[in-house]
Amino acid sequence: MDEYSVENVEKVVRQIADMKITSKKNTFQIIRGSVLGKLVTPGLFESIAILGKEKTISRLKK
Repeated sequence: MDEYSVENVEKVVRQIADMKITSKKNTFQIIRGSVLGKLVTPGLFESIAILGKEKTISRLKK
């Protein structure tokens, strides 16, 4: 991802969901829980963009 923006974060997360490993809803919830620590949060894509690339990747690796 060249530019770490809300739009690009959304594009990448939707590409992951389109892999159909599980439903889109489950994909978003798994990412939300892993990155943000809660299943109910403000906008997923906006929250990930604000958190930043390094912190997001670090939390996904845990």
